[in-house]
Amino acid sequence: MLFPPQLGHSGGVPNESTAVAVTARGLDDYRQMFALDDDTLARFKFLDCASGASAFGAELRASGGQVLSADPLYGVGLDAVRQRASNILNRCEQWLNTHTDVIDWDHLGSPAAYREAGLRALGLFSADFAAHPDRYLAASLPSIPLHDDAVDEALCANFLFAYADTLDVSFHVAAITELARIARSEVLIHPISARDGRNLDDFNAAVDRGLGSAGLHTQTFVAPSTWLRGASTMRVST
Repeated sequence: MLFPPQLGHSGGVPNESTAVAVTARGLDDYRQMFALDDDTLARFKFLDCASGASAFGAELRASGGQVLSADPLYGVGLDAVRQRASNILNRCEQWLNTHTDVIDWDHLGSPAAYREAGLRALGLFSADFAAHPDRYLAASLPSIPLHDDAVDEALCANFLFAYADTLDVSFHVAAITELARIARSEVLIHPISARDGRNLDDFNAAVDRGLGSAGLHTQTFVAPSTWLRGASTMRVST
């Protein structure tokens, strides 16, 4: 879930002045955002980039899956991540109630349900980070210190495109190209709209042209279910 940028800092930002909400999401959120089935989750090694306080890695690894979580905020420690994610959860009801027209309530349920799910994800993330800090890489797009084809699939949730008002086309092309270098199969990005649900047709077209010049191909599909009504996911491949 995304909130106004003044509420937090994280998510692969290129400098400290860029503010991005630190969110807590669970494995089921990732299944829906990226249309991930059980077979893919079991077989693939993932990079979850700009993962914030996501419990995706903790939950999938607990069932035998492979995930490396990456976010620049990990460099300042668990307490900072947890505090910023808690701040977002504490303010979520007001944000949701002022953006009711773009929220898929069938998926989200209610502001209280979102907060409850977020607290659960934050607890799972915190316990895993404390026990296994090596699973969490402090790194910022558009430069991730991993070798080519280090993972099968790279995932980026609620960061790229959502902050198109702050991060320009060149940043997006560089960041997605970097993720494609690291992922041997594909990159999945959700959503490809602004954080208030607005379409970014011209911006997205410019990113597509830049990626095409870099030899990358894009497709989009509507996510099976997500908090943002009708939100789409981008698939990037070589």
